[in-house]
Amino acid sequence: MSATPPGASGALLDQDTPDTIRLSVAEATALGERALSSLGLPDDDVRIIVDQLIDNALCGYPFASLPRILAIAQDAKTQQARQPGVEEIRIPSERAFRERDRRRVEGLVLERKVVEALTALASS
Repeated sequence: MSATPPGASGALLDQDTPDTIRLSVAEATALGERALSSLGLPDDDVRIIVDQLIDNALCGYPFASLPRILAIAQDAKTQQARQPGVEEIRIPSERAFRERDRRRVEGLVLERKVVEALTALASS
């Protein structure tokens, strides 16, 4: 069994299909940062979220990579579109999904900040 991670030798993680778009890590990072920044997210949060999404893709989880930005964008648009005092009617399972996704994004940000704080403590 080889200790080389999938894709490290230049092999593709999945098969190309007619609708496949291949991006380098730098291209995917830039695309993700532009997309999330356009939603008005803070720069620190954008970097943390994009790092996680790119890592997901590199680990072989394409569904949990850049396509997740669509769910984040939809949630941001929904939040902006709400009028004060007007409740939105939503399907409970969708509401639960959006709440989990919001908590996941917040968790990614918190996790990165904890790691950075611990790294700073360890290096001082």
